[in-house]
Amino acid sequence: ADDAAHTAPTPLVAAPFDELAIDPSWRQLIDLPRATCPSCHSKRKFLCGKCRCVVHDDILPPVVDLPIDCHILHWHSESYAKSTALHCKVLAPKRTTLIDINHETELPAYDPETTVLLYPTEDSVLASSLDLSKVKTVLFVDSQWHSSKMILRMPGLKNVPHVKITNQVTRFWRVQTISENCLATIEAIYYFFREFTEGVVPPPNYDNLLYYFKLQHYIVQRAYELNRKVFPRKPEYILYLSPPSNLY
Repeated sequence: ADDAAHTAPTPLVAAPFDELAIDPSWRQLIDLPRATCPSCHSKRKFLCGKCRCVVHDDILPPVVDLPIDCHILHWHSESYAKSTALHCKVLAPKRTTLIDINHETELPAYDPETTVLLYPTEDSVLASSLDLSKVKTVLFVDSQWHSSKMILRMPGLKNVPHVKITNQVTRFWRVQTISENCLATIEAIYYFFREFTEGVVPPPNYDNLLYYFKLQHYIVQRAYELNRKVFPRKPEYILYLSPPSNLY
């Protein structure tokens, strides 16, 4: 039984993120030890959720230029250590605002004429159909799915129109059972901006929004690959290519 638990699935051949132009400096972070946050002096692996900054200041990440403001509504009980919302704040700092919310939070007075909320509802329209000249702010919900409905009911969001993206398959390692189309926050942000600016010439490149996501994806893959272990709840998640460096 123990041998069966360590039997890998049939190998896959397609390397993840092959189609994306992500800055290769992420490789320099793979084996670095935890570092001290320059602000709060806590030990962190890559990013400090409290101070919303990098901790390895000798390896700075790429900067992504977003066309509109990006506000991320982060539910208070969620840990930034498990969230990918922080990635966006670090990679696109000028346009990204993280807002910690709870049941009593009073949200800014968002103008429904210039603001949209990414959430798949019956009334949602595709991001690719939006008028680029009118939308100034996009809101994202950063919470577990069972908490998202509470956020949608907050008074400040009542009149904000909903938008959606085309179905995408998540590559997130924190497996949920609702649907493979339920994305990590940074995946949703990436696909929104890609579809929102569809048709723009020259086409903007948002691939580096997945900079830390690709790094963490690789670390998870390598850990299971080296030990030839089956990934809990989703055995097919691990690619099991050998050597592990061939994954990327």
